[in-house]
Amino acid sequence: MAGSKKKKNLTLIVLLIAMILMIAACFSLIKYKDKKAANSSEDSTKETETIAKVDEDTIQTIYFKNKDNEMTLVKGEDGNWKSSEDEAFPVNQTNAGNMAKAFTDIASSRTITEGVDKLSDFGLDKPAITATATAKDGTKTTITLGNEVPISGGYYGTLNGEKKVYVLTAALYNNFNYTLEKMTAVESIPSITATNITHLTVLNKDKPGFEISYDGSKAADFAGLTQWSMKQPYKTTIPADTDAVNTLLGNYSSMSFTSCVDYNAVDLSKYGLEDPAASVSLEYFEEYTKDKATADDKASTETADSNTKDAKEEEKTKINYTLDLLIGSKDADGNYYVKTKDSKAVNIMSADAVDKLITIDAYSNVDHYVNLVNLDSINQLDINFDGKTYTLSAEKAEDTKEDTQTKDDTQSGDSKKKEDTNYYFNGTKVGEDDFKSLYQTIISPTTERDIPKEYFTSNTDQKPVMTLTYHQTDGNKIEIQYKPYDDSYYVVNTNGLEYFLTDLRKVNDIKTALVNFMKNK
Repeated sequence: MAGSKKKKNLTLIVLLIAMILMIAACFSLIKYKDKKAANSSEDSTKETETIAKVDEDTIQTIYFKNKDNEMTLVKGEDGNWKSSEDEAFPVNQTNAGNMAKAFTDIASSRTITEGVDKLSDFGLDKPAITATATAKDGTKTTITLGNEVPISGGYYGTLNGEKKVYVLTAALYNNFNYTLEKMTAVESIPSITATNITHLTVLNKDKPGFEISYDGSKAADFAGLTQWSMKQPYKTTIPADTDAVNTLLGNYSSMSFTSCVDYNAVDLSKYGLEDPAASVSLEYFEEYTKDKATADDKASTETADSNTKDAKEEEKTKINYTLDLLIGSKDADGNYYVKTKDSKAVNIMSADAVDKLITIDAYSNVDHYVNLVNLDSINQLDINFDGKTYTLSAEKAEDTKEDTQTKDDTQSGDSKKKEDTNYYFNGTKVGEDDFKSLYQTIISPTTERDIPKEYFTSNTDQKPVMTLTYHQTDGNKIEIQYKPYDDSYYVVNTNGLEYFLTDLRKVNDIKTALVNFMKNK
């Protein structure tokens, strides 16, 4: 037993010695690595150091090459950058300017002078980026960028072929890593004030079109509340809801392309634009204001000392514009190829933006009032249901009263004419408030949804459960019929046209209101 205990103690001592030796070995290895690192970069600096500066105003050309793109840019007399290979190429001036600025202060956070013979260790034997700025006097400044520096970040690079490797910033790398697409200037779409849009047409290849139009000279509905008309997708023109339209048009006020993929497209079929999937056409106007002096210049001069100002009035000039967008197929990222009708450039627009432009629920933009007719525009309303006809009418009567407020007025015989309106139900005069309350119930129904297509195959001969005939003061008639559909809806027939369903309960409310009015009159 004593021997066993002695053996255990010996084992513990051996393990303890082994642990001490391992710790010592680790310290020695760390110290060795630190020394080696210090020797391999004995000329390195911890602080950022500027290794090259080029006056931006002197740079005449910039050449750059990366894995996706190679270009030479030349500064024109107008100060804009152009492609040396294609002067018509629309260079992105912002990105070209970023390149020029990058040469004004090239900074290194570390300089390595030993062990740099093998450039492949730094990815500099085949650089990821090469960029050269040439000044007006012919002086060239060239940088190359290779592998990304582990942990600390940045990129290994060289300057003018020197036997040194620098750690350069990621920002410098990014300034010369532009693809051809990023170096292409993107067309701008005019910023349009939504309330200045007067016409919108959206056509989809496999869907019904959508078209609305504004006419400020006349109302589009019976009540005179909207001047917007919807011309598609319904078979005839119908009123559109002003508030809904204004919300919709907000989608077209700030459209933009994200990039340009082909500034001079020849084969539009590559982008699905030879036969576009959809198109958007806008008509709008812009108003330009200028001051127009109404006072003569000479008179203005003569009255200057009296601290008077020229009377000026604003003169507005309205100019009409059109904008047509053609929408093609989707790219690999799911965004759309889009071009303006008169441009050769094919651009990218995000899928979300395009969907807002071409995916429109027509019914949501319809004026939903069924028979909202202005009372002042009618002489008589006939309502027929259950074999009975109820007639509402209004007659204007002039009440001439002599105005005797002043002696002069009395002597001259001046008088004021007050126009009164008398209201009748089935020929019997009734009170104005009761009459208008009943009329409000009559005009309250609104549409709820489109009529399903299936209805038109078998239900077109349905007899109306109620007919309203408005006799307008201009001699025209408006006829509204409600026809059976199901237990929840009636079909609305407006002057022979059937597009929508209305809530059955609203129509039944009209029946109830008329019967009760008849009993209580």
